[in-house]
Amino acid sequence: MAAQLLTTRPQQLMPTAPNVPETSTVVFRRPDGAMESYRIPWSKSGVPLTTVGKYPTPTARAETRLAEEEPSYMSLLHRLQNCRLPNRGYDRTVLGVGAQTPVFASALAALGDGFTQRLGRAAADTFYSGVILVRQYIVGFFRIPVYGPLNPQTALTQFMKEIAFFQANTDGLIIDETRNPGGSVFYANALLSLLMPYHWTS
Repeated sequence: MAAQLLTTRPQQLMPTAPNVPETSTVVFRRPDGAMESYRIPWSKSGVPLTTVGKYPTPTARAETRLAEEEPSYMSLLHRLQNCRLPNRGYDRTVLGVGAQTPVFASALAALGDGFTQRLGRAAADTFYSGVILVRQYIVGFFRIPVYGPLNPQTALTQFMKEIAFFQANTDGLIIDETRNPGGSVFYANALLSLLMPYHWTS
């Protein structure tokens, strides 16, 4: 493959492929040690993709970015950012894949001095969350069932509000993403950026 890329530059593998010059000078070493130079023109075809806009670095303002109107080509790029597991029957053989409620929900009540559920009761809830009292500590519990919700904007808004609650009212936080089948890389990065205590770039 490396040898092939000496003469073929597909842009899907090499983003700067359209920047190759009209003609390149290639130097060959003959078996006797002599050097030979050749000028070889590049044959370019297709329409180069020269700009797709700046990939948004997720921050606390990710909610605003998702709400902004996107160019038409972004719908294709969002499909390319998919990292969801292919459906090969695991949802029928493994319990709780992509489910909002964790498979160990019944065991949460036995943790510490009890579990108080917050999200996951209403149909509009994207996530499952609650608060666990462990001795003198209050620990938040937050489950991310999938990274491809039906409405990413609504999910992100709900996520930000719940994280703000945990930040103000708990001593620690448990993030549960067990049996999460994946989804959008952009959406996952947006959630992750809101959990990082320092500047983070995807």
